Amino acid sequence: MAVIQDKQGGTLCVWEAKQHPGAEIVNEPNTLCWAELDTTDTDSAQKFYTALFGWGAKVSENYTEWQQNGNSIGGLMKIPKEWGPVPPNWLVYFMVTDVDASTKKAASLGGKAMVPPTDIPKTGRFSVIQDPQGAVFATFKPAM
Repeated sequence: MAVIQDKQGGTLCVWEAKQHPGAEIVNEPNTLCWAELDTTDTDSAQKFYTALFGWGAKVSENYTEWQQNGNSIGGLMKIPKEWGPVPPNWLVYFMVTDVDASTKKAASLGGKAMVPPTDIPKTGRFSVIQDPQGAVFATFKPAM
């Protein structure tokens, strides 16, 4: 295992699975479904991660999807000025059956909605939550 940081400051961990395979269940309710790099320099990040992991990059106007074996496995987005002084970061998303209920439950447990439940047209609904210790993650429900 290693902890690495890209040139903009995005930090992540890598590891060689060996006996522990990692996340065996994904893209189902209450499991990991997406990881997104929010950064200040998407061009540099794209070059770094495609070279490091061999990912493809499906670029659209405001968003890039990381590709592996023809599948979208995560995203890359430039941090907008409206967000303020947000440092480059990897944001993990967990799929849920009800974003509003999950956000409300997180608040009842001491968490805080950083981004309230919000629709992404033709994609789904999400919320960004900070847990009581300060860790930030997102919940997501895909559009039907």
